[in-house]
Amino acid sequence: MSTIPKIKTLPQLLKLIHSGAGYDGIAEMLHQIDFEYEEIEHLCEWSDESYQKISIEKGDSYELMLMCWEPDQESPVHDHASGQGWIYVVTGMLQELLFYKDDVAKPLEIKFTETINEGDVSYINDEQGIHKIVNTNHERTVSLHYYTNPSEEVTVYDELSGEESRFKLH
Repeated sequence: MSTIPKIKTLPQLLKLIHSGAGYDGIAEMLHQIDFEYEEIEHLCEWSDESYQKISIEKGDSYELMLMCWEPDQESPVHDHASGQGWIYVVTGMLQELLFYKDDVAKPLEIKFTETINEGDVSYINDEQGIHKIVNTNHERTVSLHYYTNPSEEVTVYDELSGEESRFKLH
């Protein structure tokens, strides 16, 4: 049984983050989210061009972001610049594709695929590999992303060649 109460509002979530959930408490905290899409709908932004990233709050050691995905939108294959990331799907469904990372530029090979359903939490760090997120759902999807040690840049990878480039996040 969780020691963290159900989280019914975004302000409750932010208050819990400020109290310092700690590394072990982040996944537990996200699992306790129990608010509806309407709680964050006013923050959502949508584009036919690309998924949208909205920074809800950024501290020295973390960032909480809201991401809004139209059907078939996807992130590039990327790392997390030695940080860690958790994804909580508020509404909809996402697919995470984890790739092996070699030091040699060559086509990327899929290591693992995971479906992240509404209410599920997923975790990634650079030791596990590099990944991309895809909205394979036929409807809009909204997800919360919690990052430790957020970076201003990440490395993105071309799936066909494996070539790397730097990408500014903000």
